[in-house]
Amino acid sequence: AAPEALENGRRVGHKAHRSDTQDSVAASIEELDDAISDDDELQQAQQPRPAQADATNAHPLRPTGKSGASGIPVPPRPAAALKGRSNRLKWSKEEEDALRAGVARFGEGRWVDILKAHKDVLGNRTNVNLKDKWRTITLATNN
Repeated sequence: AAPEALENGRRVGHKAHRSDTQDSVAASIEELDDAISDDDELQQAQQPRPAQADATNAHPLRPTGKSGASGIPVPPRPAAALKGRSNRLKWSKEEEDALRAGVARFGEGRWVDILKAHKDVLGNRTNVNLKDKWRTITLATNN
């Protein structure tokens, strides 16, 4: 095997060719990076800048006042809908008497059984309503 010749401190031959290819690829990559960077700067310059925050545009995604961020009017919602509960119904004397009779018959804590036995009077109530009302009644009588 013949010794490889040196030209300006570089090997000449097959390995020198590979080095030239690597240099060429590196130069191409640098050119592409510059082109991409220039393209990014151009795109950023072309994008509209967001409006400055003021009293009418406090937050771009949250509704302000009577219209949403997109300017579409937002209809008002009742307070009960915001809290996830229906309107409260005042307990009638008949309902309270049915609850007392149910507790006397089935015992405290048997709310579903009381509902079933007095569904004609307590039809609009839930077992949780009965429990809460009974707690209110017993607290009122103990104080």
